[in-house]
Amino acid sequence: MMPPPRTVRIAKDGRSASRDSNRQSTTNHGSSQWLRVVGARQNNLKNVTVEIPLQRFVCVTGVSGSGKSSLVNDILREALARDLNGSQNAEAGDYDRIEGREHLDKVIDIDQSPIGRTPRSNPATYIKVFDEIRDLYARLPDSKVRGYKPGRFSFNVTTGRNGGGRCEACEGNGANKMDMELLADLWVTCPVCAGRRFSRETLQILYKGKSIADVLEMDVQQALTHFENIPAIAGMLRTLHDVGLDYIKLGQSSTTLSGGEAQRIKLARELVKRSTGRTLYLLDEPTTGLHFADIKKLLAVLHGFVDSANSVLVIEHNLDVLKTADWIIDLGPEGGAEGGRVVAEGTPEEVAQCGQSHTGKALRELFAESARRGRNSRSQRFGISNLKSQIGGGVAKRSAAMQSTIGNRQSAIGNAVVSVVGARQHNLKNINIEFPHGQTTVCCGPSGSGKSSFAIDTVYTEGQRRYVESLSSYARQFLGRLQPPKVDHVYGLSPAICIEQKNTSKSPRSTVGTVTEIYDYMRILWARVGVPHCPKCKTPIGTQTSDQIVERLLALGDGARVLLLAPVSPASNESYVQLLQRERANGYSRVRIDGVLHSLDGELPIDAKRRHAVELVIDRVIVRSAARSRIADSVEQALVVGAGNMIAQPVIDDLGGRSKGAADLRFSQHRSCTRCRQSFEELTPHHFSFNTRMGWCEQCEGLGVQRGANPSAIVARPTRSIVDGAITGWGVVEPGSLLFRLASSLAAHLGFDVRSPWDRLTPTQQLAFLQGCGEDWIEVSMDDVASPLVGGAWGSSDSGRQAPGASPDATLRAPHGLRVQWNGFFPSIHRATLASAAYRDRLAEFVSDVPCQACSGSRLRLDSAAVRLTGRTLHEICLEPLGRALEWFRQIDLDRRERKIAGELLHEITSRLRFLVEVGLDYLTLHRTASTLSGGEAQRIQLASQIGTGLTGVLYVLDEPTIGLHPRDNARLITALNRLKSLGNTLLLVEH
Repeated sequence: MMPPPRTVRIAKDGRSASRDSNRQSTTNHGSSQWLRVVGARQNNLKNVTVEIPLQRFVCVTGVSGSGKSSLVNDILREALARDLNGSQNAEAGDYDRIEGREHLDKVIDIDQSPIGRTPRSNPATYIKVFDEIRDLYARLPDSKVRGYKPGRFSFNVTTGRNGGGRCEACEGNGANKMDMELLADLWVTCPVCAGRRFSRETLQILYKGKSIADVLEMDVQQALTHFENIPAIAGMLRTLHDVGLDYIKLGQSSTTLSGGEAQRIKLARELVKRSTGRTLYLLDEPTTGLHFADIKKLLAVLHGFVDSANSVLVIEHNLDVLKTADWIIDLGPEGGAEGGRVVAEGTPEEVAQCGQSHTGKALRELFAESARRGRNSRSQRFGISNLKSQIGGGVAKRSAAMQSTIGNRQSAIGNAVVSVVGARQHNLKNINIEFPHGQTTVCCGPSGSGKSSFAIDTVYTEGQRRYVESLSSYARQFLGRLQPPKVDHVYGLSPAICIEQKNTSKSPRSTVGTVTEIYDYMRILWARVGVPHCPKCKTPIGTQTSDQIVERLLALGDGARVLLLAPVSPASNESYVQLLQRERANGYSRVRIDGVLHSLDGELPIDAKRRHAVELVIDRVIVRSAARSRIADSVEQALVVGAGNMIAQPVIDDLGGRSKGAADLRFSQHRSCTRCRQSFEELTPHHFSFNTRMGWCEQCEGLGVQRGANPSAIVARPTRSIVDGAITGWGVVEPGSLLFRLASSLAAHLGFDVRSPWDRLTPTQQLAFLQGCGEDWIEVSMDDVASPLVGGAWGSSDSGRQAPGASPDATLRAPHGLRVQWNGFFPSIHRATLASAAYRDRLAEFVSDVPCQACSGSRLRLDSAAVRLTGRTLHEICLEPLGRALEWFRQIDLDRRERKIAGELLHEITSRLRFLVEVGLDYLTLHRTASTLSGGEAQRIQLASQIGTGLTGVLYVLDEPTIGLHPRDNARLITALNRLKSLGNTLLLVEH
């Protein structure tokens, strides 16, 4: 059979052009250019044979479940993708054979799925026009002078050896993704490139006054004008214009595109390609979610494919599409078992004559309506628009009626009550009670009158039981079954939450901050806005991009002379001499070794047995704004040679001597401390949680305390000196004794007078005395004397004898010239209590829960605990009373970028803190362990967490919330309860 002749076009006003009078029935055509599916049996297809004319616009129609997707998607698409496209994963449905595949060379499936799932993907990269734009910029004279390749203008190519010019601070995204954990992820504009994606040097290359970043900000119409003299680019941009996407920007993130826009971009990508005339395009309901105006543009593109001798096969229900089709294949007549047959096939007019076809009936009504209104009427542009306008009044009336019904229903709900019938729990005498929704109801009466039996044991328990019963059997096995209360019926019961004065938290890690969820928001805040510091030297750490380094160097001022150095180290099995020979062969002439500059051509002070600090001199620059490009190139080279690290040394003469008071400026693209060279991993909110192994201190495992010596038990009299009775067990130490000489030598080593009162010593001196001096040796000059050594503070000596450990009455005969290591009281007592039960009993009074020595009670790992937000650590704020903590969060000074990140976090934190202060808990701290709270404190804290959740339509049951409250604070509590009620909740209180 010959395929039906092309008979339809889309006119400029959107109407179907007149069809060719020669359109004939399928029975009158020849036998070429047809695709024939024989024996289709997938799903509910009834062993049907379907003939599809090629080089035509063909629609497959039918009611839902008639077998359209089974035929087109499961059989045709999968089989042709396997046979024509070479797909290895295609799995075709059940059929006998497909005839006519020799007329096709490939199959293209165009759907509404996103063109990309990251902000990096955009229309320009998807249709490949950005490749042409990058090539254009690489051919510009300035690019050739600098040696820039097309990769320099790609935000997907990394800098350094790969030659990319993107901003490394955001990795070319233009924004940084912040994982807000409890909140939605937040994309924040990059502070380095200000959202422009590229480095400053890359942005200096201009075409017609526009940088590569400016091009990405152009919409399609602006870009067409800008590149009108570049045929390759203009032609590709015109395809976006042809599909009606003039308004989108070339660099618009694919995640912001609708399904219809993504579909038309895919069509534009196909328009860019050279047509082979043998392509089959498959679309599954392409008009889903499209406006009528967008349908017109879609049809124009699809018919353009057919005009190029390609074939288009569409699954569709939209009558606007069906009436413009060359051929319709209608499946059915019903769905499911009653479908799977070919009901009608042919032109739209021929299908409209089929009485058994539901599609034919709709087409008949459409054509009849068009004939009545005339072919030149505005309404013919889209046939179903008339139908919409006709039913519009009815829709409006039904909508008004629905709003009235909803209003009446909401009014009824507002006046609804909770009705309890036949309550017999405990001492309740088969009572019937009603209380209103959305109000506060108080149960009062003498003790034992049945208040809690009604509110908690009946109403709340029934609400919880209903919730548990609504869950799956799998979930119920973990929650257990609740015993039903003794009650006949409870009507109008909403989800119930009980806030009692029982302290439900049994975890030693649970704190006020975690119970109220304030700490959860704080750890996100510190992770996303805080500045990491080195735990040892308290130096801020972080990563610097090449742009940030250049800005730092320019800040030295015009005329400043700087040496740019790259630290290098020998490779495995390579000596320093071989390293320097290799670098000399690479073209470097000067090197700095251990802080001194040398020429690589001269004799170098290398000691093979020592480690040396070797830094190659990359460049010598004079800081000027005009020399920014040279400085940037040298910085990039230094970072490449130094594996992400570089040093800038200010100089005052040609010999490279340092200026007075100047110090090396160290820069790193890694998270490392520039002083102690320690590297750190990137911190996430999980690293600030002391409930997980990722964030807790390894010593105390997030408890903040450990069993150890109590300072107050060891230092009994802090107003005295260590030899005048301050230390328990030492008493007044006799001058000239071994203990006195040891104490004197230790005091001299730590820098204080042995006669100074304990409370006059610095915290560092006190800590070293109690916890030890590490591996430092202390010289004790003495005669051969004997003295009791109390407290087990001795360590080891170099005299060959071991001190007697923790025995409080041990005696040591020490020779002349004794050298000792002071281990301190805390470690010695701890080891003694672990060594034997006898020592545990004797030293019990000295041992208690003390702050963890490793984390100082912060509960966190060291690098997390060192992060600071406006100069304060997370632990410092947790130790503040809630009132002062609230004031600090209100006055926190953040820049614009930080404020955007912290906005919602600060709102959640301050709102919960404000409530805790309002109910009289301003004296608590967020670090306070939950197990130490009283019943009234615990109840008000639970109330704060519930208000923070923002739940509505919930029944809250409170058991005497005023217990433990001063009369002054009752008004605060009532205000908080009214706020909870104003959210749309119901309150049932047991109260006196």
